[in-house]
Amino acid sequence: MVQDRTWWGRSFDWLNTAFLIALSLMCIFPLIHVLAISFSSSISVGDVVLWPVDFTTDAYKYVLDKPDFLRSVVMTLKRVAIGVPINMALIVLLAYPLSKDPKAFPMRTAYAWFLVATILFHGGLIPDYLAVRYTGLLDTIWALVLP
Repeated sequence: MVQDRTWWGRSFDWLNTAFLIALSLMCIFPLIHVLAISFSSSISVGDVVLWPVDFTTDAYKYVLDKPDFLRSVVMTLKRVAIGVPINMALIVLLAYPLSKDPKAFPMRTAYAWFLVATILFHGGLIPDYLAVRYTGLLDTIWALVLP
């Protein structure tokens, strides 16, 4: 049975909806602004608000003509192709014991606390760099995938 909502409940819904719409617009506006700037000429960048002024694609031509851009896209695709299967395998190996009942896997609680501790207390950037350097992984794709 559906009951009629009170005046307070309906007004809260309207205020909540208005707040979320305003918050969404505040998040989307900077993205639209940057996109409009990217399609505007460099001379008229200061005049751009939401729509490009003196429409041009020169910025995109500049980026796409650089060989570094293509190399970085290829490196990103390599990292994804190598990293996703490895990370998925490790996550499955980690999640399976954690999904079991503590009676079936007595070390479940200790295992879970070890996982939480490694998430909360990261060793830092310098030890990571030293580990990569001393294992000979510096300047290789594995330096991005393994740590």
